[in-house]
Amino acid sequence: MGLTPSATREFIQQGHRVLVQADAGAGSGFRNEQYRDAGCELVTSASDVFAQSDMIVKVKEPLPHEYKMVRENQVRRVSIAAQSLRVERQAGWTRCTIAHSLTP
Repeated sequence: MGLTPSATREFIQQGHRVLVQADAGAGSGFRNEQYRDAGCELVTSASDVFAQSDMIVKVKEPLPHEYKMVRENQVRRVSIAAQSLRVERQAGWTRCTIAHSLTP
């Protein structure tokens, strides 16, 4: 999960709508209830998040099955830890970024 519940609360307090895929924070020790209590809307799938969001925040690099989910001019933010993309994924993501006019 790219944002803690407290970080999502900050976005919400600034007037943003924040969607979180259910159980996305489990690997980091955060429960769905913590995101809900912060004001987030929980959705069932990554495709729901991609379809309804203008900015995507991830910890890991974008995966090939996610390339088709991005929309033109969508902004993505990936943590520093994921910047060492494997070469084959980086090339595919670069093509997807150009094709959809994404902001890296």
